[in-house]
Amino acid sequence: MGTMKRDTKRHIKKFAILALGIALAQAAWCTAQNRTADDAFVRFALSTGVLEADVNPDDALAAAKVWASTLGTTTGTWAKSDARIFRDLPSLVAAVQKGEIDIVALSTEEYLILEGRWRAEPAFTYIQSGQVELEYIIIAGKDSGIKTPADLRGKRLAIPKGGRNSMVPLWLDALLLDSGLPAKESCFREIKEVAKASQVILPVFFKQIDAGVVTKSAFDAAVTLNPQIGRQLIAIATSPKLVPMVTCFSTLMRSDRRKTLLEQALKLHENPKGLQSFNVFKLERLVQWEPRYFDTTRDLLKKRKLASSNRQAQLRSFPALPEER
Repeated sequence: MGTMKRDTKRHIKKFAILALGIALAQAAWCTAQNRTADDAFVRFALSTGVLEADVNPDDALAAAKVWASTLGTTTGTWAKSDARIFRDLPSLVAAVQKGEIDIVALSTEEYLILEGRWRAEPAFTYIQSGQVELEYIIIAGKDSGIKTPADLRGKRLAIPKGGRNSMVPLWLDALLLDSGLPAKESCFREIKEVAKASQVILPVFFKQIDAGVVTKSAFDAAVTLNPQIGRQLIAIATSPKLVPMVTCFSTLMRSDRRKTLLEQALKLHENPKGLQSFNVFKLERLVQWEPRYFDTTRDLLKKRKLASSNRQAQLRSFPALPEER
């Protein structure tokens, strides 16, 4: 009986070891399958901050899916893709932190607000109108009496919103601070947001509004089409060169995969489908991100923070109102 018990125990032990080995092998196989599944699928996200105001969000989403699918087909790294548009930063960050997003496009300002607080790193940006870095200008009529930013106080201003124009409010804040003017909310009699550069240029040209902000490239293009615009309108201020959008890779992706994606993304404009998706976003091609592209935006953010601190200090310096009896 004792011998039988010892043999039974040995068999149970061997079976347990064999079962454990099988379980570990199955776990390793499942892990490998999951990794392959993850690599065969990519999740692309867009912040609303990078969408042009005159682009339908549904069209932008469809183009983003084509973009992601084309990139995957070109690289041979995934067969399926998905794209989402996020309307607020907390939701976007939460998705990236959970590993639900692989590639994300957002405004440069948005990235710097999040810098160091989420699992994403800059990868590339785009060329638009032949430029990576954009300049904004404030235009006014030559005979309007507006010659400097100081002359804008109490005037009506038109600004384009979204996409390449996402940096306009930030630059405007810094410009007003440098000019000794109050915040834009109290400086102007009216700020009118529009979808297109033409909706800024033509109303200023026809004296329907006092001044407006546009990209220098958009203004130059309008002057080329109608030289009269160049004769009647002047630029009273020019922004530093700014890069409005950055696309990031999740740092949860393997580094070798990120490298492959970047190499192929920079060639995406050579693919007809990739170029078609760029056309929806009014882009020409992608270029690798350079750290210096953040410099001017960082400076503007510092100025805005300083202006906000100064205004708070001024409010605190006002005498307290007497208590009601």
